[in-house]
Amino acid sequence: MKNLSFCILFIILLQSNVFGVSSEDADPRQQDCEYPMACFEQGKVIDTDVKGSPLFLTSMIEKNQINEARAAAEVTHDDFHGLKSYSGFLTVDKRYGSHMFFWYYPALISPKAPVILWLHGGPGDSGLFGLFAEHGPYIVDDDSRLRIRNVSWNLHHNILYIDNPVGSGFSFTNHESGLSRNLENVVFNLYEALSQFFKLFPQLENNKFYICGESYAGKFVTALAHSIKLQNDREGGMTINLKGIAVGNGLVNPLKQLNYQRDDYTVGFLDATNIYGKKESFKNIEDFVHYLIREGNHEVAYAAFKHLMESRNKYHQSPFPSLMTVSATDFKHNFIDFLNRPEIRRALHVGDLEFYGKSNVDKHMDQDLFKSEDEHLVNLLEDDVRVLFYNGALDKIASYNATNEYLMGLNWSRADEFRRSPRKEWRVAGELAGYTKEGGNLKHVLVLNAGQHVPDDQPFWMWDLITAFTYAN
Repeated sequence: MKNLSFCILFIILLQSNVFGVSSEDADPRQQDCEYPMACFEQGKVIDTDVKGSPLFLTSMIEKNQINEARAAAEVTHDDFHGLKSYSGFLTVDKRYGSHMFFWYYPALISPKAPVILWLHGGPGDSGLFGLFAEHGPYIVDDDSRLRIRNVSWNLHHNILYIDNPVGSGFSFTNHESGLSRNLENVVFNLYEALSQFFKLFPQLENNKFYICGESYAGKFVTALAHSIKLQNDREGGMTINLKGIAVGNGLVNPLKQLNYQRDDYTVGFLDATNIYGKKESFKNIEDFVHYLIREGNHEVAYAAFKHLMESRNKYHQSPFPSLMTVSATDFKHNFIDFLNRPEIRRALHVGDLEFYGKSNVDKHMDQDLFKSEDEHLVNLLEDDVRVLFYNGALDKIASYNATNEYLMGLNWSRADEFRRSPRKEWRVAGELAGYTKEGGNLKHVLVLNAGQHVPDDQPFWMWDLITAFTYAN
């Protein structure tokens, strides 16, 4: 260690067993909630006396039994208010019995509407968080019943939710080796699922396609989009009509985007004593994480990062990812109980599989969590893929300032155009919703009065933003 503070911190962390690693991998579908910011309520033990079994669609798709597969996947239950949707499992790795769960909602306004794939972060958070807590057609009440959301993205979009990576939500594998260890594994599985999805719904093949996600999904979104561009260039393969990506409060380059000491100091969560006054100060811990990332020691960096988050919570007593959230009751997680109701599992074709809102698949990806996706993002920009980044002004995980500095520092052919572009007011129905900066095919938006989950905090503004983005010429 070149820096004495790093040495001191390393000893402190070792004494606290922060870097303890078990030789046995934990069950990937369990979550011990040791890190409260990344964890919400686990799935509960379910009644296994459930009629029906998981619906595996891949064999029917391979036999070209498309109509039969689509009919089998249709979701029918009185609780869903008559909205048409489809769900089931797509087998992405036959060697290990790895299956990804999807839930697809056709657009209400037109079958030619853009297709959005929504991915959630974590890694390990279910994509259904987006459906029930942010922009899907339903909200789950305290009594575990559905009501229609006032503003839903499926009005003007065909929207596909996938539990990603394998091991998240309803997605599962029969073998530990089927769990993703890196972004390459994740992207391989997602692309395989998408290939089958477009065979199941061939009428969508020519629709504009957008990949959207938030938080850590910024890396999933970027890597998958890059893979699609590569696959599209190959002769004889499937072509996905990729037009753009949207990343909300997302991490793409953790080294450049993690600057919590500055952000927390700015909003008053830390004072000078917290940052500089102790040997195990917040600044030292964050500097140590940066040091480990630069050295390529990603596994230890992840352990140190968890310690950083715990220190952050200790200083300002808030385990939540948004300044909008002040109580655990603010979390919209009633949907977990809803999805574990036996009759709902039957309707969704998942049989007796238990739903996990948050898994611990991140522990299997600890070598990959802090790697940068800069190269892939720049390639997308150079290929004229439209890129939207948006940040809630009150987000605590990936702040607007850190994201803006990161985007301003990207090197690509139209970088100067973006850097020199003026920041403009963004208004929705006469209200000041935020500020935009746009140059070339890159756009960055600050959303006021919103935290990490912008579509939940400002549903109408976010609907306006995403619809304008996907429908732009």
